[in-house]
Amino acid sequence: MNKKVVIAIVSTIVVLLIAGLFLKKERKNYEVDASSINNIIVNDKVSEVRVKKSNDDKIHVTYSKGKGLSYDISENHGKLSISSGKQIMKISLSLNIYDNSLIIEIPEDYNKGINIVAEEKCTVDESIKFSSKNIKSEYED
Repeated sequence: MNKKVVIAIVSTIVVLLIAGLFLKKERKNYEVDASSINNIIVNDKVSEVRVKKSNDDKIHVTYSKGKGLSYDISENHGKLSISSGKQIMKISLSLNIYDNSLIIEIPEDYNKGINIVAEEKCTVDESIKFSSKNIKSEYED
């Protein structure tokens, strides 16, 4: 392999790793009593969305926050809204250094509505009962 090509590849990897350190994200948590929420609305433009079963009677939301990535989470009249802003710079390395997924944990017997629009992969634990479920994902494997 040509020496210039090797230097270019190594330089690119170093730059991406350094950029990843500067764009380091912090994991945040939000929780609410599930009995006060009638509908969950998620609009995520940047992260994989995973809906899992909660171990208690609360809805738990785990998300990343950092430079270039933010989430707005609000409760209003029984509606829990979770939306992401556009990520300023998205660096994808096959070495997934940071878990940026949005994780929503819901009690198994929730039996209320959920509406998710995601540009990335979206997985929902099928053991959770919903009165209505609308999942739209633009992810293609």
